Amino acid sequence: MSVPTNSNYLLVVESCSLKIIKREDMSNQYQEIHPITDEEYQKTGKPIPTNKYNEETDIWCPHCSKYYWKFCRRHPLYLVPNGSIEDGPEDKSRAMRSVPQEFVEVATSSLKGAGKGVFARKLLPKGYMFGPYEGERVEDSSQMKTPGYSYELDGKDGPYLIDASDENASNWLRYVNAPNKKEHQNLYAVQHNHQIYYIVTKAIFIGEELLVPYGPKYWRGK
Repeated sequence: MSVPTNSNYLLVVESCSLKIIKREDMSNQYQEIHPITDEEYQKTGKPIPTNKYNEETDIWCPHCSKYYWKFCRRHPLYLVPNGSIEDGPEDKSRAMRSVPQEFVEVATSSLKGAGKGVFARKLLPKGYMFGPYEGERVEDSSQMKTPGYSYELDGKDGPYLIDASDENASNWLRYVNAPNKKEHQNLYAVQHNHQIYYIVTKAIFIGEELLVPYGPKYWRGK
């Protein structure tokens, strides 16, 4: 089969099928395929000692409890794109406009007193990854507006906080609650390339709430 010189091989992420398409027709649905070296192939998906990992290129696998270069071969990831903030209703907050409505919706949480929560609109299998978690950068915890909406990240110049308390300076991940009990969690928070992502650790069925642990003190059922 001959390939036009003005076209590229592209992977359609949603169906994992291969297509040949003109470069100008590319969109967020497609990922361009590039050849990798033998050295990169040997490194990709291989475990890395905890004391030698690189936070910018390596990722933590919650199933294996190990760091891997790029991804774990046994538990690959699929990054779910956020909703388009520009295309969302103007009367909604930035956080609400960012909801990827094909996958999830925001409604009253199933947890008593938790306010809003995030629920699956379709089956979310293990390996789906949401993010990054967005908010205002805060250098000092004393500058926090509201507790409970922040993560501490390891930056190139030292640690700092991402504060998602402001709905107009954050995205939809601020609405994901912590579970009452550890066994109810279905997401795991990881830091990659100086950003926070949520990985689905067990299948989340339609109508189920997405739940990520914030830390031991948030297990309200204990």
